[in-house]
Amino acid sequence: MAASYLDEARLGRSIAAIATAPGLGAIGIVRISGADALDIGARIFSRPKALRAARTMSLLLGHVNAAGDSPVDFVLAAVMRAPHTYTGEDTVEFQAHGGRVQVEGVLRAALAAGALPALPGEFTLRAFLNGRMDLAQAESVADLIAASTEAASRNALGAYGGLLHDHLVEVADRLVRLRARLEAGIDFVDDDIPEAEEPFIRSELESISGLVAGLVDSYRIGRLLREGARVVISGPPNSGKSSIFNAILKFNRSIVTEVPGTTRDAVTELVDLGGIPVILTDTAGLRDSDDRVESEGIRRARELVDAADLVLQVIDLSADGRSDTVADGPNSLVVFNKSDLAKGGSESLCVSALTGDGIDRLCDAIATRLGSSRLSPHEAAVTRQRKFQALVSCLAALDRAKECQANLQPMELVACELRAASGAMDELVGRVYDEDILNRIFSDFCIGK
Repeated sequence: MAASYLDEARLGRSIAAIATAPGLGAIGIVRISGADALDIGARIFSRPKALRAARTMSLLLGHVNAAGDSPVDFVLAAVMRAPHTYTGEDTVEFQAHGGRVQVEGVLRAALAAGALPALPGEFTLRAFLNGRMDLAQAESVADLIAASTEAASRNALGAYGGLLHDHLVEVADRLVRLRARLEAGIDFVDDDIPEAEEPFIRSELESISGLVAGLVDSYRIGRLLREGARVVISGPPNSGKSSIFNAILKFNRSIVTEVPGTTRDAVTELVDLGGIPVILTDTAGLRDSDDRVESEGIRRARELVDAADLVLQVIDLSADGRSDTVADGPNSLVVFNKSDLAKGGSESLCVSALTGDGIDRLCDAIATRLGSSRLSPHEAAVTRQRKFQALVSCLAALDRAKECQANLQPMELVACELRAASGAMDELVGRVYDEDILNRIFSDFCIGK
């Protein structure tokens, strides 16, 4: 049976994990956190008295011993005392040399001395349980680690540092205050506490709804920042799809020949376009084919087109000229290639993958269509479906509350909808949670964070 994040016996124990990425490096860190972290660290450190007596935020030089007092590695021991640590618990970090043998040896020594192997995200879970951050901030930690562009990193850092957190807490707190005022007016109307004034309720409902609607709307760009935008290059054989793919990447990733049907399977790379991580895919040319392998590639290409956030429809100007029947769609962008051989209209998005002419304009156009203009260093977008769904539920309840008030229905019904809206926000920030919610959030984390 898998270990439980909320097992009380487990929460009373210290945990340990490697906190640096796999592979060779200058430094490898093993982190121990918990009520007896200092004792565990002292049992395997060559200077146990110094470690136990160390002030918080101290560094000690020594070595870690394995069973039988055989040295594992020379290390720096960082001592951090509760409550002012990442987890809110006593923490010791051993900074060893970054080879696999040394780091794994330090971890084995810590586990042999009494620490439990940390679950994915368990250090951040303990930070949440100890009040060091809320659930929305905890999720942003995972987004920060996984960020593949500077804009995605800025958004995650803003969410963790307060931009998104402040908006969510403001909505949650305003709902609580509005509920208290409304319910006091209902419950104590006979005790000279007047009912909440309807104009005030109407104004607050509109104001809070506006905040929530803005957060809901931010999910479109936030999802792309976290998951990457799926952009698929599509078109007939020999229209220059692979050449455009290579030109955007600025290196030769796809094979390019004059033979129709050269690209048979999808070729994918990640590229930063206007701050948005774009999963760019080159696909097989669309045509009727009796070749079984090519036909399978075409089938897969059509599936990718159907699932794409944006499709680049490539037209060969030298073969087809300017076609008035081809136009941009809601999820598509028409690209006229080979402008060095034939000129399209000035209003067209014309490029030459061969010379590079127009490729920068194409990249800008892709970023614009995906919503790069909505990226702001002063705001943080919602990136997680859990947050999005909670906000949608909150907004729906607020809309029902406004409808109840507009139809002059009893204030008890308005209060009921406000409780639903408040409950959605409390779950979002972690004021209310259960083990299933925590499992879904923290099981996606890496071990050691």
